[in-house]
Amino acid sequence: MTAEAETAIAPGIGERAEIPPRAEKGGIPAEPLGEPFDERFIRFSHATESVLKAITRYKNDCLNRFGLRGMHLMTMISLYRDGIETGGGRGLTSSDLCRICAVDKAFVSRVTGELKRLGYLDSAGNGGRYNARVSLTERGRAVTREIYALLNDAVSRITRDVPAEDVETFYGVLARFGENLAQLNGKSVPEPGEEPDGN
Repeated sequence: MTAEAETAIAPGIGERAEIPPRAEKGGIPAEPLGEPFDERFIRFSHATESVLKAITRYKNDCLNRFGLRGMHLMTMISLYRDGIETGGGRGLTSSDLCRICAVDKAFVSRVTGELKRLGYLDSAGNGGRYNARVSLTERGRAVTREIYALLNDAVSRITRDVPAEDVETFYGVLARFGENLAQLNGKSVPEPGEEPDGN
């Protein structure tokens, strides 16, 4: 038996077959791979995670001023946009918010309940559990407008000195990364108007 390989009898054949060297403890190969170290994963992870952490920290600082969290933001922005597009806002249903924010109905129910308790949201008519419409209160509209201005100003500063076409290319590449990651995780990216599976 050599240090490079062990041998064993191949079942039913009677010939000796080579077995690769055993790994050291912890699953690390006993021998070096003999190839240049590939840093693609490290570069990708560091770049995306550091940017996401910085954005999340700034966003949370803005939201904390109003007693809000990140989970509330997209719901408030979606309702604010609806108010602009419909000239005052007829409100959105839970199903609408699920589709727009790509979240499940349990999440929407929890978020809208918290926003109502904070005085930022109100019911906008009758309907069933998932067909009832909600809309921003006057206080909710004012707060959303202020938060939106703060975050848009942040994006302007982040992308300062970057050509507009490069920014658009970045968004396109980021969208493709999202699609590829969804496929890697065995999930499909919801099409516009398609309700997410909630998993």
